[in-house]
Amino acid sequence: QLAVTMNGVNQSATDPFTARRDRFQFSVELKTGHITNQKGSGRCWMFAALNTMRVEVMKKLNLEDFELSQNYLLFYDKLEKSNYFLESILETLDEPTNGRVIAHLLGAPLNDGGQWDMLCNLVDKYGVVPKDAMPETACSSSTWEVTSYMTRKLREFACTLRTGYSEGKTVEQLRGMKETMLCAIYNMLSIAFGNPPKTFTFEARDKDKKFIRDVNMTGRGFYEKYIGWELSDYVSLINATTADKPFHRTFTVKFLGNVKEGRPVKYLNLPVEDLKRAAIRQMQDGAPVWFGCDVGKSSTRKTGIMDLMALRPDQLFGVEFGMDKAQRLDYGDSLMTHAMVFQGVNLDENGNPDRWKVENSWGDEPGAPLFVSGDNDLLPGLDSGGRFRLVTFGLSEGCQWRGTDIEADSEGQSFICHAPDGRTQAVRLPAPGSHMACDALSALAAADYLGVPLEDAARALSGYIPPKMRQVISHEGGVLLIDDSYNASPDSMRSALGLLAGQNISGHRIAVLAGMRELGDHTRKGHLDTGACAKELGIDTLIAVGELGEIIAEGFGPKAICAKDNAQAWALLRELLRSGDAVLVKGSRGMKTEEIVGKIKENHIC
Repeated sequence: QLAVTMNGVNQSATDPFTARRDRFQFSVELKTGHITNQKGSGRCWMFAALNTMRVEVMKKLNLEDFELSQNYLLFYDKLEKSNYFLESILETLDEPTNGRVIAHLLGAPLNDGGQWDMLCNLVDKYGVVPKDAMPETACSSSTWEVTSYMTRKLREFACTLRTGYSEGKTVEQLRGMKETMLCAIYNMLSIAFGNPPKTFTFEARDKDKKFIRDVNMTGRGFYEKYIGWELSDYVSLINATTADKPFHRTFTVKFLGNVKEGRPVKYLNLPVEDLKRAAIRQMQDGAPVWFGCDVGKSSTRKTGIMDLMALRPDQLFGVEFGMDKAQRLDYGDSLMTHAMVFQGVNLDENGNPDRWKVENSWGDEPGAPLFVSGDNDLLPGLDSGGRFRLVTFGLSEGCQWRGTDIEADSEGQSFICHAPDGRTQAVRLPAPGSHMACDALSALAAADYLGVPLEDAARALSGYIPPKMRQVISHEGGVLLIDDSYNASPDSMRSALGLLAGQNISGHRIAVLAGMRELGDHTRKGHLDTGACAKELGIDTLIAVGELGEIIAEGFGPKAICAKDNAQAWALLRELLRSGDAVLVKGSRGMKTEEIVGKIKENHIC
């Protein structure tokens, strides 16, 4: 009772071991675009269908990412549904106003929902356009306001048509009135969603940086050229286990549709194993699969997992929820509430599916952003299994959060932060090294995501105090000391050597480098590369400490000096240091190179 009253039912009923069972690894997996966001609208069916189609465009044009305009089809869906509703009213003029048929038609004449066949109708008639040809508006991202006003108007139009019929107007006269009514609907749609383009210019840049331009495109022309599916070849399969719906027969729903002259909504009912086999084969053929489900019953949005065992209200309340699927359908406990896309499946050793990868259209939440270095060749291409949205930061061109105009001095550095939306912010960081600028960019990106104003985040960074033994620069006795003795890796070695090389001094640059532990198979290469990096950066003298240090010396070349331990390294360094020199001391934690730093300071050399 305490857990439920404090945390709510679903959080208390969540099985924490579900995530262990449902790993985000899949033996069949398709590459798709970024996670889209239907926001405050019910356009899941539309987003899901366009997410399957965009994969074809990305393949044909070698694009890294792409998105089709949902607003374009939303405009025409609302227009066609309005016509469908008014035509349905004309077809039922003899039905009583208080009867079930008219009550059904008036209930929700213009909701956002839809089916695969309805999407096919729209595409067959209007085609598709890129998102930038008709981007989202406030009304398309949150449809309830405009839909409510249009619904009021359509009910008024229904009243006008039925009243006109009772007063003796013919159906032909009423249909003429309908055309005027649709003009009013079209005007409302244009004000809310913008005018759909008749023609547009398509522009993109592919993965090889090749620029693509196609002018005077139409929605139908774009679809035929860059997608080209024969939509009549696609069939909607369902698994309805109720007694009134035998398998291997097709079914439809009366008064469900959008384009009046288009194909009817039709489902072929099959055993669920047939649906699984069809979905697997389509993905094995390289095509994602549109599907509908009852999304809210057994899913935890925070983890992004749907599993029949994800929530255990039976254990929480001590009651059994015992209806089977047919009973749940018959008694209104289950229905299709949401459409998504299968983009992967894991097949076990016997070829049977045990988990499915699903692409949703609820945006990046709860798959929160994953901030990765854009300067690393491996990380920007990281596949998080759809659980995260990759956000890159760094100094390289193409990073979403990028630092430029770095100016270093003895107290730290200054740079300009460029946010993805074009904002810029001057940053002062009291810590040296380009790697610290990158770390600061990651902090700025995370702070911005959490709602901290960019200016406030930059102000906080200006008060940063570097921890001890991590690239701490001190000046005393005419020698500049860079104490980076806390730990070491190949990347941090390169960064520290770059910092040493960049110091404005009159004397020599000396690096005292000890071995890097726990590199495994990369041990030799990591140490050789570190020595080569020191040589390339123009470090004047290298003192390499320990057995692993000998490999660093090998990478530096014959002028490197080897020391068996820290004591010998200090003795060698003491003979070399002169006023105007700069010295870097760095090594793995276990090498205890802070002993050398201590000797330098004890002897007042700096």
